[in-house]
Amino acid sequence: RGWVALTMVYRLDNSQTGGGLAPSNWSGASPLSKHWQGGFKPSPQAIYPAVRDAKAAIRWARGNAGDLNLDPLYLGSGGWSAGASTSIFLASQEEDDFKHEMTQQTDPTFGTLQPYLKYSSRVRAGVAWAGNGVVTDTMELLGNSSRYSGTSTPLALYRGAADAVMTPWGQQEVQRKFNASGVLCELLGVPGHGHSDLMPDGLVATQNGVPLPDKIPVLNHSYVWLANRLGLKLV
Repeated sequence: RGWVALTMVYRLDNSQTGGGLAPSNWSGASPLSKHWQGGFKPSPQAIYPAVRDAKAAIRWARGNAGDLNLDPLYLGSGGWSAGASTSIFLASQEEDDFKHEMTQQTDPTFGTLQPYLKYSSRVRAGVAWAGNGVVTDTMELLGNSSRYSGTSTPLALYRGAADAVMTPWGQQEVQRKFNASGVLCELLGVPGHGHSDLMPDGLVATQNGVPLPDKIPVLNHSYVWLANRLGLKLV
C-alpha cells in the first residue's frame, strides 16, 4: 500500500498565538541539574507547546485515518534536532502526558485539540536524527515519575561524529535508559558529519559502536530500520 508521510509545524511560545500555551509549572527555568550534559537544552516553556502539538498531530492522524488511507496501528515518528528530541519523547511518553493540563479558558486553541483527545498519541517506533533526551528528562522531573520504562517503543538514534550541539553523552544516556528498561534503542554513528549536515549525505558506519560491513545513507537506513520495527514488509 505504500507509506503515508505527514509533517507538522509546532508552536514554541505564547507570543505565537497570544494565548497561554504552557501551565505555570512549565513556565520557569529548566529543572535539569548542572550534571546534565546533553547539550541542547530548551526552556520548559518552549518544550511544552511543541510536544503537546506533536502528540495532538498523532491523535489527529488517528482520528482521520480513513480519509488519509492509513492504518492507525502502524504509526512511527521521526525528527531532526529539536524534532529528534521530540521523537525520543514520543517513544517514551505516557498517554496522558501534555493532555489535561490546559483548558479552553487558559488556551484559546484548546478547541482544535479536544475532538481528538479520545485517540492515542502512541507511536510504534521512532527515529531521532541528532537529538537528545531533554524533553523526556524534563518531563520526568516536572511530572515526578519515570518515563523510561518497559512501555516505551523501539528507537534509533543517529548522530554525526562532529555534532557540537547534541553531545555523545546525551544520546548514550538515552540508549542506556531505554535498554535498561528492556526496550531496544540503537545508536547509529555517522563519521565526518556534524549537526546540520547529518543528512542527506551522511553515511551510517557504526551500529552500537560496531562497524557495519557497508555504509548506508542515513535516510535509507532510517527507512529500513523503521519499517522493520513497525513490522512492515518491504518489497
